[in-house]
Amino acid sequence: MAITKIQSESLNLADTYAFTGTVTGAGGSNTPNFFAFANADQTINHNTDTKIAYNTESYDSASAYDTSNYKFVVPSGQGGKYNFTAQILLYDANGNLLGIRPKIFKNGSMVSEALWDKEVGGTKRFYNYSSNINITLNLSASDYIEVYVRGYTNDSGSFIMDGHASEFYTYFTGYKIIE
Repeated sequence: MAITKIQSESLNLADTYAFTGTVTGAGGSNTPNFFAFANADQTINHNTDTKIAYNTESYDSASAYDTSNYKFVVPSGQGGKYNFTAQILLYDANGNLLGIRPKIFKNGSMVSEALWDKEVGGTKRFYNYSSNINITLNLSASDYIEVYVRGYTNDSGSFIMDGHASEFYTYFTGYKIIE
């Protein structure tokens, strides 16, 4: 019986490799993915959860973001871990904005809330304030994700979610994580 000695060698990442077969298990595309944004202002009432109208898409690889109902729906066969980020800019012409709480909802229930209160009941007030929220969730087909905001003013009045599309002040984006 002949014995063949196999010598172990490490890969040099600086080398260039030419493959003649099929390489599997390498890379990925992080799909589905989307980027939606608000292209119009939206009135937000003091101390009230309001769904953000991300009504325009920059891209959507699987047509999974619904611009009329403002939610991302996991396509059939695309369950797994997803990363989402949302940003919201609020504006109060009276300069009475005290705080903002962006929230992410899964299937109609809140799963994450970012607390960005500046000084509720205090003397510090703002004309505008931007906040973002990020979360990774394990989702199944047909699960849906929405973004809400709760804002606070010193005068309990309403204020504006700023939807200047060319600036992308208020956006919602997400993608499936490659595992």
